[in-house]
Amino acid sequence: MLGLRQPGTPESESDGDVQSDNTVFDMDFSLAVISESFPKLKTLCLNGMCDFNCFSGLDKATLINHLEGGWPFERIPRLKSIMDFTELESITFERDFDIDPDMILYCMPRVPKLREISFHWNESLSVPLLRDSVGHLERIVIAICKGEKDTFKDVITQMGEMLPNTCVCFV
Repeated sequence: MLGLRQPGTPESESDGDVQSDNTVFDMDFSLAVISESFPKLKTLCLNGMCDFNCFSGLDKATLINHLEGGWPFERIPRLKSIMDFTELESITFERDFDIDPDMILYCMPRVPKLREISFHWNESLSVPLLRDSVGHLERIVIAICKGEKDTFKDVITQMGEMLPNTCVCFV
């Protein structure tokens, strides 16, 4: 399940109901439904399972075939995806959302007004990937479990050197 709520709204307030003031949304949905229902959405918080196909609107095999065939990414046919959020300025990936490198590489740079991204670090990501794909953003917030602080010591150091717009939070 993916959850949508505005920042500053505690997760405990999310009770599964769509509230009339649009403060908290927590339901099963697809990115296409959110994009079509809230075309001017500026802040999005995602939590739960969402693979590359769901996130990008195309599967990796199709992507690779088209790119190897010389197609520009923007011309590859796809379903609605995160890239259709034309007003989105801030996106947060909660703890249960496992962001993968292809989501960062192919999708995040194509969200036109995105200024801030927040997510939990995982071992499949790299600092050079972030620098090359989302390093232009105003702010990158990365959560790392307190227990993994020593494990990712070199990564944290590299972030400080390569991504001055990054804030590392220990949770």
